Amino acid sequence: MSLFNQILAEYPSKTDDVAFIIGKYVDVIDKTNDLTTEQKNCIKSGLATALYSSKYWESKFENR
Repeated sequence: MSLFNQILAEYPSKTDDVAFIIGKYVDVIDKTNDLTTEQKNCIKSGLATALYSSKYWESKFENR
């Protein structure tokens, strides 16, 4: 997750970039056997929150 935070702080310039990054993380999460289904769902819920927060703030700044 710290790598995700670092990438998110440096890479994306718009919501589509955030969605792309999150999509790649979800692919890796779904394929791993190191996490339980519950752990996977918790992480994916957090990633979804990051995506929708990004969409929310992008829309707020576009309306200025």
